[in-house]
Amino acid sequence: KLSTLISNNDASSGPSELVNTLVSARQKVQLQFEDRLRLINAQIIFYKSSEQVSQMLDTLEREYRTIEDIHEKLKSYTDDEIQKILADRLEQLDENKHSFLRACTVARQKSDLFHKYALRNAANLIKPEAYLKPLEQKIKNVSTILKNKEDTVLNAWHHRKKIIDEYLQYISFKRNTDKVFVWIDEHDECFVSKLEALDINDDGYMDFVRALK
Repeated sequence: KLSTLISNNDASSGPSELVNTLVSARQKVQLQFEDRLRLINAQIIFYKSSEQVSQMLDTLEREYRTIEDIHEKLKSYTDDEIQKILADRLEQLDENKHSFLRACTVARQKSDLFHKYALRNAANLIKPEAYLKPLEQKIKNVSTILKNKEDTVLNAWHHRKKIIDEYLQYISFKRNTDKVFVWIDEHDECFVSKLEALDINDDGYMDFVRALK
């Protein structure tokens, strides 16, 4: 109706100004509505993703803190089989580490996005501080909890990896020791006979000793 009135009354500027004011107000309200909708969506995604990451970290911490007797559990396997099993575990551990660190990074990104839309919405309020301060505190509290859990799980992860690494070193040492014993069993008579045949003061004895080094 106002548009029709403007076209029929070009001399009058009143209706034109009113239409422009209404259009501007409508656009402003629409933008504020869209910002509020983005804020609500960002808030839902932030809390949902934070809860999921928190549950995942709790599960991983319990898993990594569980005391496991690797020697007792794997005593029925050969050394080669044990090395393969533990190598697979280390690979899985590494994949798990990348997964939970990536999940924590995504949660932080959701936190930043939530905060961004909170700031944008606060700019439209008469008292932005009263609205923004408690919201920022909630975001900070959740982010701090997730960060503490992330650090705890990372420490537990390193502890579990250290145990597996040390047992792999033990298996490697054991295999080398077994090879030495086998060699001694196969060559001890020959070794002793050669040693007895040499005079300790003879140059050949020192050559023999140097050859063993």
